Amino acid sequence: MPTMYAPDTVLHVPPFQHRLEGDTVSIGDTNRNVFLSLPSSGLGILQDLAAGHTIGETSRRYEERTGRQVDIDGFVGALEAEGFVRPAGSAPAEPAAAAEPDRFVGHLSWISTETARRIVGPPVVILALALLAGMVALVATDPGVVPGFQALIYPHHLAMLTWITFAIGFTATMLHEFAHVIAARAAGVPSRIRLSNRMFIPVIETDMTGIWLAPKRARYLAFLAGALLDSASLALFIAVLWAERRGWVSFSPTTLLLLNGVAVTYIGRIYWQGFLFVRTDLYYTVATAFGCKDLMTDTQHFIENALRRVTGRKALWDQSALPRRERRVVWGFSVFWLIGRAMALLLLVSVTIPVLWHYLSTIYDFLTNPSTIWTSFDFVTSVLLSTAVTGTGLVLWGRALARGIATRLAARRGTHPQPSPA
Repeated sequence: MPTMYAPDTVLHVPPFQHRLEGDTVSIGDTNRNVFLSLPSSGLGILQDLAAGHTIGETSRRYEERTGRQVDIDGFVGALEAEGFVRPAGSAPAEPAAAAEPDRFVGHLSWISTETARRIVGPPVVILALALLAGMVALVATDPGVVPGFQALIYPHHLAMLTWITFAIGFTATMLHEFAHVIAARAAGVPSRIRLSNRMFIPVIETDMTGIWLAPKRARYLAFLAGALLDSASLALFIAVLWAERRGWVSFSPTTLLLLNGVAVTYIGRIYWQGFLFVRTDLYYTVATAFGCKDLMTDTQHFIENALRRVTGRKALWDQSALPRRERRVVWGFSVFWLIGRAMALLLLVSVTIPVLWHYLSTIYDFLTNPSTIWTSFDFVTSVLLSTAVTGTGLVLWGRALARGIATRLAARRGTHPQPSPA
């Protein structure tokens, strides 16, 4: 909260990192995992304060450099609220991790930066891209090699195959996140893993906010590392299935069911990268490529304003301050935002609900049909997966929707919420 500072006030500025990019600068305190995006001219103010200049001297130096006055109280007050400055002699801010611990933390701190760079180095990336290109070629010659979602509905050995698929899927998900963590470590950025959700899908995600201080090339790799690993892994499954369809290798019917089912889980993880209405890996890659400060929020505000205009209401969000280039990007990205929303609803209707219905049907058949083929193990599996996994995702989604509604109501009352620090 902004505070009034006497002109002779001297503030303490803890060590921070920064990266200039265009007309903005990202600053960060990696020890506390707190990062902000500021106008590039704000860096000079922070550096003057760090050099021991008083509030009055810092304001005067800014005016000499730019020819403009600065709201020094408001600017410094915002920095103080985030812990980047504090009165000389006061206690330091508590680390963010101590104030609000994550539900699951995985730093992989035992991997050195040099080792991480070798793990995600050019040879590994080239190999992953080669596998991806090979998969595209195989699918082009035989599109039928790609299994449909029905492969997840096992006609027999339901419990055994489902739990194996679940275990492999969980392992693959963790490897996906570890790929992000390792790529971030290669850039010298600490990161951690936590539980979250994307709409109705519970997910494990990596918090690597500090990557915004890294060069663009390192950011691209950190954002895409998980998807590259998933694509390379899927390529191996497709290659095996492609060879099986030609009789080059053979598997038992049960093993073949499992191979197809696991392949579908990889396809699903890659498919949902297209959900560009949420912050997926692909979204962060696009935002980095176009250099937008908050592409998601700006796009959501643009779409909400457009809907209000269509219905004859006044626009809620003032976006006149957006640079013309960013406005064009927001307009174009809004199309993909809507496509991503449609893709998610298609997944819900055509995959999630049918699979959930299959589990519920299994439960009903077990309870009402004495001659059912399903075992008690199948029954327990169906109950757990239909209530625990899918139910958890739906509950998390519902909570997110409720928070979104509360945010919009607050905005309509004139108390517009501010976006979180970068």
